[in-house]
Amino acid sequence: MQHSKWIVLGFGALCLITVATVIPPAQHLYYMAAILITLPAISYFAGWAMLRGLTFQRELPSAAMEEEEIDIVYVVSNDTRFMRFFLSTYEEFPPWLTPVEEEPLFNVPAKGTVRVARRVRCLRRGVYNTNSFHVSAMDPLGVFAFTQSVATEGELVVYPSPYKLPQTVIGGGEQFGLQQIVASFRQGTSVDLSGVRPYVPGDPLRRIHWRQTARTGQLNVVEFEEMQSSRLVLLLDAHRGCDKGIEPLTPLEYMIKVAAALLTEALEAGAWSRLCITDGRAPAGFLDTGGDRGQTHRHLLLGELARVEATGEILPSDVISAIYPSLTPGLVLVLITTTEDPALPQVLSDIVTALGIRAFVIGFDVSSFPESPPTTGNFHNFLSSLAAAKAQTLLLSYQAEAGLVIKEHFYEPRSHASHR
Repeated sequence: MQHSKWIVLGFGALCLITVATVIPPAQHLYYMAAILITLPAISYFAGWAMLRGLTFQRELPSAAMEEEEIDIVYVVSNDTRFMRFFLSTYEEFPPWLTPVEEEPLFNVPAKGTVRVARRVRCLRRGVYNTNSFHVSAMDPLGVFAFTQSVATEGELVVYPSPYKLPQTVIGGGEQFGLQQIVASFRQGTSVDLSGVRPYVPGDPLRRIHWRQTARTGQLNVVEFEEMQSSRLVLLLDAHRGCDKGIEPLTPLEYMIKVAAALLTEALEAGAWSRLCITDGRAPAGFLDTGGDRGQTHRHLLLGELARVEATGEILPSDVISAIYPSLTPGLVLVLITTTEDPALPQVLSDIVTALGIRAFVIGFDVSSFPESPPTTGNFHNFLSSLAAAKAQTLLLSYQAEAGLVIKEHFYEPRSHASHR
């Protein structure tokens, strides 16, 4: 487009000079040709002045959710008495941040400020640093473009989106899936009396407060302080190699999504939650966030999940052994893994027996993911051995149309002598 404008201006000036030469009385055409020739220079100066006297800022959200659309706002202030025309912003976004719309053109009034929003879709969890953006101005003729780079500092943390698995019926009325795991840390075992409240359908009959019921004529139940016993420890095994495949359809990404779903459910239920990640970020070989409750802690845990990389070397059994002194009776331990850890069955059996911990293992069939590397060993038999070690175990696989599905479950309905 710019080259065509140059050609039009040059051809117009040439025609005027030719006519002025052939027709002597039309000497004034020389002046018109001179104006056409000097017009680009005037337009160039006007375009160059468009970026003078302006100040720029960028407002970047600190966090967003995967698949969410956010607005990045550019603030342009004009300190001069002259209006600025035909401005636009441009920024080179990381691969997983995709602009939803083209850069809009905008004007800035004299002594005024303009806020320009750019909508971006976050396609994958992660931490993205953006160090600069560009502001461009066009001259009035649209022949020249002037660009100014603006240095900024900003970090956008994209939280993983929770992936909820369907509830699966095992048999005999038992169910396994995320709902059973969530129910396990909703249940309390403390006997501290919290108060008396009206009965609601589903309350156990053994909790009926007969004196209050007789006095009021309405069913009332005793409520106990269960929150102190609602404790979840989630161990995410981000060992080296579990991110192989087609991004973002890798075992690691789905492991993180399932972890995000469990932690979200737990914290919304008021459970004390703790996250350990074996990605080698800490000197001990694994990250330990410590435990807490509430939305602030939820953002902390999701932020750590956003930073996970498949760089772990330590085995899950070593992590459990390391945190064993801090484990308390009655808590729920959930391990998400794709690793065959020979020492894990014995370690789980020991803590379940000694502390009465409810252990859940969610394994991923790596071979079901697209373009995943070949696997060695027998992951099926490994999960079976975990069930024999008193851990309820779930094997997940990936299907192109359905996403994550429950491929198999290993459990001990009444004893720990067999599995299905």
